[in-house]
Amino acid sequence: MERNRLKHDGDEFKEVLFKQKLIFALKESGSLVFVSTPNPQSTPIYDLLGLSPLRSTAPRVVHVLWQHPPIHRVKVNTDGSFCDQAHSGYGGIFRNHKASFLGAFAARSHVSSAIDAEMLAVIEAVHIVWANQWHNLWLEV
Repeated sequence: MERNRLKHDGDEFKEVLFKQKLIFALKESGSLVFVSTPNPQSTPIYDLLGLSPLRSTAPRVVHVLWQHPPIHRVKVNTDGSFCDQAHSGYGGIFRNHKASFLGAFAARSHVSSAIDAEMLAVIEAVHIVWANQWHNLWLEV
């Protein structure tokens, strides 16, 4: 639209407006953070825009502690992993109320999504619980 106005309406190019729109588009498209300190090793595009290189936002770290299940209950922590159909798998670990190891499982899978891998882990955990006749289960996915 801007280009058409320049070509057909005889309007002039406004560098400041262009920079604002470009910076806004970059921020929106990649959830990126602009570093405002000057960088002597910056590339020409950053110099043109008056910016230093972009960097992604650091993830927020949340510390999580494992909780013991109540007495006479088995806790299983399961997880599924998916990169592509040739690289996916699932697993889980069983512990009692004293955090004693009761067993674990892991397997490769050929699924089409991370959710499918997660579900296979839950299904396998339930099979193992049933086979061991553990009647009180705490499932953590």
